[in-house]
Order: sequence, then structure tokens, then C-alpha cells
Amino acid sequence: MVVTEDQLQSLFVQLQKRMVDNGDWDKILLTLTRELNEAGWIDEVKGQSKELAKQSSPPMPFQKLLDATTPIANEQLILFKKKVLIEALIRKSLDVQIES
Repeated sequence: MVVTEDQLQSLFVQLQKRMVDNGDWDKILLTLTRELNEAGWIDEVKGQSKELAKQSSPPMPFQKLLDATTPIANEQLILFKKKVLIEALIRKSLDVQIES
């Protein structure tokens, strides 16, 4: 069975609504925000945005600044996720080693 993009979007909307209704969406968002903040990702993106805004003359409109910063932030987010995944795998491996 082939699932269309519209079906996936509809499923996402339904799942998101369910998660919002039961409070899980906020919990996940708060946890992710805390982890990104602790890792310095938020400060890094803010710093890069400020630097880019300072360098632009005339002043860059917000949407243009957002468009310029988003790919950089996404790349750093991917690196952050990889780091978290690697740390989790290392922890799991160490736990197995300690248990045996």
C-alpha cells in the first residue's frame, strides 16, 4: 500500500492533536528545548543570527535573516542529534559492560 503525502500529513495532524490534548506535546517540547539549551545549541544559533544581522547593511529584514540562519541551525541540530545518539549508544554499551 502506497501512502500519499496528504495521508501522511493528515496522520501527523491527528497524532499531534492527540499529543497536544493529553499534554505529551508540551512535555516533549520542554524536554527538547532544555536539552538544546544545555547543549548550547540555542545560544549558538542566537549568536550566529546576531552576527549575521550586524554584518548586513542595510539592516536585514527578519524573514531574510531567518531564511539565512535556518540551514545553519538545522545542520547544527543534525550534529547535536548525532552527538546525543552516539552518547546514548556509548552509555548503553558501558551499561552492558558493567552488568557483565
